[in-house]
Amino acid sequence: MKPAPLSPGEVEVVTVTYGERWVLLRQVISAALSEGAGGVTVVDNAAAPGLAGRIAAEFDSRVQLIHHSTNLGSAGGFAAGIRAALTRPASFICLLDDDNVLAAGCLASLLATYTAQGMPAAPARSAVLAFRPEHYVAGSLAQQQRERSSYLGFHVADIGHKLLRHLGRRSAPQSQGGEVRWGPWGGLLFHRAVPESIGLPRADYVLYNDDIEWTLRLTDAGGRIVLDRQAQIVDVDQSGHAAANYPNVFVALLTGSSDMRMYYEFRNRSHLEQQRSGRPGLVMRTNRLLFWLILQAYALALGRPQRLHLLKAARHDGESGRLGTSPAYPLPACNGEAA
Repeated sequence: MKPAPLSPGEVEVVTVTYGERWVLLRQVISAALSEGAGGVTVVDNAAAPGLAGRIAAEFDSRVQLIHHSTNLGSAGGFAAGIRAALTRPASFICLLDDDNVLAAGCLASLLATYTAQGMPAAPARSAVLAFRPEHYVAGSLAQQQRERSSYLGFHVADIGHKLLRHLGRRSAPQSQGGEVRWGPWGGLLFHRAVPESIGLPRADYVLYNDDIEWTLRLTDAGGRIVLDRQAQIVDVDQSGHAAANYPNVFVALLTGSSDMRMYYEFRNRSHLEQQRSGRPGLVMRTNRLLFWLILQAYALALGRPQRLHLLKAARHDGESGRLGTSPAYPLPACNGEAA
């Protein structure tokens, strides 16, 4: 006997906003409610004044607002949002960035995939992930299986195919769906039993790689994350800093975005690497050595010694466990780069 289909009304959407992003946020809320979500939890990370009034004027009580007087970053924001969602009656939680608009049928597709994959039998160890065409979503299990011998995603074995791709002889790898080891916040749907089992996101990560840490926590515990390519999300804000805009990761690290963004991203990735690598083997040590030699060569060629110094300091803080908000890189309260 086929199980009864799950309803989008069983889903609480959680999103985190900051600054002056109402024109984006209202699209996210509208789409979520149009998709039949039972409710929407909006976490106000010190956004521009008037957000509560705007929400009340346009939406009903299905939308709840959690206000923070300071910007807690995506990590603290989603931790607070998930905690608040657990006080609502919904069985499922779907996380969205404040520029992630659900395409028609997205929630229904995620729930259908959840059922088809037999996940109702293991709600505390299961999640599904929507597809975002504008982003390279975490690769397949096969693509991620070398993670423990790579260093910050760099592996000497990848140099050959990346060179061929740069020369135009091979297309970039595309995720074809199936299971993934980790994934972004945007489009992640799971049963409320997941955070009750593995806990909330680490607020001390503040910003960047907090989603990787949390989703790896799930899969490391024996859980599954399945990418649903039929569940589409549209990123309505195209002003992000995608790595695809740069020829390689080294140029991206040295020239991309702001110092604040790079500090948190590199610090948290270094901390995560340190926590997961255990006693590094020969291959990982080789990858680490090559990574820093190549990065230093690029820094010299590009004239970016200050950014190289920042990355080294971020690595030291991450590997030393110095997390939380850095006094040197405070998060803006409004109209700045944050979550």
